[in-house]
Amino acid sequence: MKNPSRSNSSPQSLTEWLMFLESLKTVRSVPNSFSSVRTVIDRLNLWPSSEAVITVTGTNGKGSCVAALESIYLQAKLRVGAFTSPHLLYFNERIRVQGEMASDEAICEAFNAIDEARQALSLNYFQFSFLAALFLFKRANLDLIILEAGIGGRSDVVNLIDTDLAIITSIDLDHCDVLGYTRTDIAREKAGIMRAYKPIICGDKNPPSTLSEIANNLESPVYSLEKNFFYESSGQEWTFKSGDHCFEHLPIPAIDLANAAAALMGILCLRSVFPVFFEAIRKGLKQVFLPGRFQSIDYLGRKMLVDVAHNPAAAEHFFDHLRRIYPERRIHAIIGMQKDKNIRGVFAASIPFVERWYLISLPLPRGAEAEFLAAKLEEAGEFRYQICENVDEMLKTVLQNTTEADLIVVFGSFVTVAEVMKRIDD
Repeated sequence: MKNPSRSNSSPQSLTEWLMFLESLKTVRSVPNSFSSVRTVIDRLNLWPSSEAVITVTGTNGKGSCVAALESIYLQAKLRVGAFTSPHLLYFNERIRVQGEMASDEAICEAFNAIDEARQALSLNYFQFSFLAALFLFKRANLDLIILEAGIGGRSDVVNLIDTDLAIITSIDLDHCDVLGYTRTDIAREKAGIMRAYKPIICGDKNPPSTLSEIANNLESPVYSLEKNFFYESSGQEWTFKSGDHCFEHLPIPAIDLANAAAALMGILCLRSVFPVFFEAIRKGLKQVFLPGRFQSIDYLGRKMLVDVAHNPAAAEHFFDHLRRIYPERRIHAIIGMQKDKNIRGVFAASIPFVERWYLISLPLPRGAEAEFLAAKLEEAGEFRYQICENVDEMLKTVLQNTTEADLIVVFGSFVTVAEVMKRIDD
């Protein structure tokens, strides 16, 4: 299978490039199908050499963990590159060097080099993106590369790069058609990022036993949350503990503490290579920010919280967190979801907390129509909803139905959060 060559009409802008990439075949890759990517890496000499590599995967929280690692290591004066996905508002978010998004020009230059190097070889959207990150990282003379797996681990293209530290933030049911329908199956897929003798961090409080079994076979040390490292919070600050190490009076970051704790455990594992002082940890946690993750927005006198939670575990965590922080507020929920998600499970986790729902359709073919969401709500015995034709109508309606004492939440998918944030920015 070959992608079309676009040498006769080369894209000039990033917008044109992304249109071209979106036209490519997007069949999910498997580990033995990465020969094209390997070939391009070889041709452009993109394999990391002196740089250390951290690979992060997990059903939820992997983006937050990457953000924490990146922020702390930057405060420690290391040269850091990070590759994440998906993006929220701009493709450039996927590739960061020294904390800055890659420019349109730099990404286009990378795409041109990759396209020339691949010749007639087939690459998909995600593979092009990953190769562009490696291209820009190689030019940046980095100390550390942080890679976020797209889906799973074993079958993700980032797994071509051998890691010095593997972090698995959580293991829950999502992308089941690709990863499997049990936590054990999903754990096995995510364990694919592990490497022999290299440390492994597990941020899941109750991981399937298959993780430790695979780690034992690799002779890799595993550090698990609530077994090898711990955290506790007073609400205003928090404490991290692991063995003889104790970091107290830490600032509460704008991400979940379990993911921040997994990042700190990872930093401890690499301390012989990259010593990090407490002040860098404190400043890094204080400055970490990830758009669309429990992000607070003031919108025309209303308090709005946006979060990309799109599976039952993430929704449950999101609303539990909301209720702890805003116990007295009525919650009005804006939601749009993809058809392949566990919509029934997301509603089951969130219906008890929501006063009224505002349903929007997402673009086909993956997006669920608002009427489909309404049917799922009614199946669950929930009839307090409104179907909105578009985001503008939805925002107008929710403003009419709320007061300053209420809380508006937006969740269900990256697309939903992005559309609302774009309208608010406009």
